[in-house]
Amino acid sequence: MEISAKLILGGVLLLSATLAKADEYPSVKFGTTVVGEHSIRDNGVKDGSKHQKLTTVEVAIDDYVYNGDTWTDFTITGKGSLYDITNEEPVLIKDFSLAFNKRGTNGLYLFPVMTLNVNEPIFENHTYKVTVPEDCVKPGITKLPCQFSAEVHSPAYEFTFVGSHSTLQNATMKTFEKENIVINELGRVRWYIEGTFELANPSGVHAYYDSGFTSPINGAPVYSKPVAEISLSYYNDRTYILADFFMNDKTGEPRTIRTKTDVTITLDEGTLVNVNSPEVKNAKYEIVVKGEPYTEPEELKIPDPIVIEPEYVNLAVTIDNRHSLNTKTAKGENASISILPDENWEVKSLTVNDEDCLANVSENGILTLEKVAEDKNINASLGYKGEVAIMDESGVAILPDSDIRILTDGEYIVIDGLEGNEEIRVYSVAGQLIVTHTASKDMVRIAVSHGAYIVLVGEKAAKVVL
Repeated sequence: MEISAKLILGGVLLLSATLAKADEYPSVKFGTTVVGEHSIRDNGVKDGSKHQKLTTVEVAIDDYVYNGDTWTDFTITGKGSLYDITNEEPVLIKDFSLAFNKRGTNGLYLFPVMTLNVNEPIFENHTYKVTVPEDCVKPGITKLPCQFSAEVHSPAYEFTFVGSHSTLQNATMKTFEKENIVINELGRVRWYIEGTFELANPSGVHAYYDSGFTSPINGAPVYSKPVAEISLSYYNDRTYILADFFMNDKTGEPRTIRTKTDVTITLDEGTLVNVNSPEVKNAKYEIVVKGEPYTEPEELKIPDPIVIEPEYVNLAVTIDNRHSLNTKTAKGENASISILPDENWEVKSLTVNDEDCLANVSENGILTLEKVAEDKNINASLGYKGEVAIMDESGVAILPDSDIRILTDGEYIVIDGLEGNEEIRVYSVAGQLIVTHTASKDMVRIAVSHGAYIVLVGEKAAKVVL
């Protein structure tokens, strides 16, 4: 059936264009699925394929062609869903957002894809289905608007696959990553495990250590087994297990560990189970740490004061063209200059009257000038001596082996993905401490002037430019 309309403007009769029936417009067609950025279009997730984790799935959309016009841009609405269909009754694992993007084949051809952000581990012996609802893809955005896009139909789309991730999850220790770490207090212990888990055994985290007493029967050591209070948090599709070994009934302070005492911290098997698949549980985890009392570090020895004689020469010290010191020393005598950077910083270069003298600086940061007979201009630069993450092209720096992101928004340094209680320090590139802060939430904003900075979160660092 054809529809027409008449409109009279200023005595002129206009006839609207004849509209075709809605059911004459072809439906949007889906292509195959791909995972990530692949060079050919038929790689990735397919019906019946096996996967350990479903992170980013991309569903190809065929170009939309009608009456000689072609649309390669699409409007995407609605949400996709991931189901566990192992049993007769499907279990909804996650609803996820849909987004539109384009991918290329060896850089020669761009084809439209619908991106499904899932980020879920997929367990063995389970069958899964991804569904995309009908009428969620419409042709036309900005390049070539499609006036009749509302009439175009897109069918429901789905595919199934099989999981291959272990059904016995291994937790990863975040607090003590190696055996025999020396500690002086047993406070908060932290693990993480992929996926969403819930607590099944409240007494599943405990620690054995020598209490310092002996058995009255055989004189053997008596071992204590403090049970931790467990809490769970969720971030970036992971479950974080927080175990607090506090003495809540007394002081609420962390337990002090006796010197030369081995502590075995245990996460029992089955302490946690997956929310959607209860048979998926954590494996047993144990780690041994060692007790050692805290001792104050030795103070650096301050050089003896320089004696100024009636006849003297000038010493001008400049660090990174920002910090300067002008002093004098007796002509013909030896002089010592101390350059003592903050922890984790070191002297990267040093010249005396434009001559490289870095090799003359001792391990404790002292430069000795022998028999100084003329004025000296000493120029030094400092650098952070640890591993430093650098901002990528998007303006984001991600700390190594961490989910913590550091970026800037024009006025602030923004630190995101924190878990709380992290010590944050901001230095100038010359090693001057600008800000210290202890995080109390998952995001911290620090106002600084424009420039380059080294940001330390704990012992991990990143260089940012504001």
